This record gives sequence, C-alpha cells and structure tokens, in this order.
Amino acid sequence: MTSKLDELFSPDRLRQNWQNSLVPVVAPLENIANSNIHNQYLKLHNLITDKFPDIPLLLSEKLEDLNKNIESIFDVNTTAPADVGQKDIIMTLLEELEETLWAMELLQKDKQ
Repeated sequence: MTSKLDELFSPDRLRQNWQNSLVPVVAPLENIANSNIHNQYLKLHNLITDKFPDIPLLLSEKLEDLNKNIESIFDVNTTAPADVGQKDIIMTLLEELEETLWAMELLQKDKQ
C-alpha cells in the first residue's frame, strides 16, 4: 500500500500532471432573459410584416430604432440587467410603434 501511495505522489508523476494542466475555456455567459427579449422582438417583427407586407418607411424606421435599442440595452452577452431608464426607452418605443400600427390599421380599414 505504501509503495502505491509513494508512486501516486512521486515528484516525477506530480510534475507530469502540472506540465499537462489544462487551461479552462471561458465561454461567454448568455443572459437568458435578454435572449428571450430578442426572440419576442423577432416574433413581433414577423407578426407586423405578415400584417403589413409592404412596410411603409415610417414603420420600418420605428422597427429599426426599436431593434437597435433592444440590441444595445438587452445585449445577450451581458449579465447586467437593464436599468429603469433603459427600460423606459424601450417602453416608449413600443408605445410609439403601437400607435403607428393602430393608425395604419385604421387606414387599411378605410381603403377596404
């Protein structure tokens, strides 16, 4: 038994383990909540483009602005949550988008 322990803890064997040590791979953390926000935005975008296939410039600009803000505020590679001011920016953009969509729907009904 003693010889097995001596062999296991021999300096030569330990030196081999130290020389062959593996460097851990650090994978970037993904913020699941932010990833879900991006997925919800994509669903919203798809619903809008299905409803209004010929997206007017105004609507396109609003969607682009919303997307840019979501990407910067809710970055999937960060673990820091968005603060209240940043969330208010997104809420304001969503409200403006809602009003624009409501107006477009009214115009669409008038044309029919």
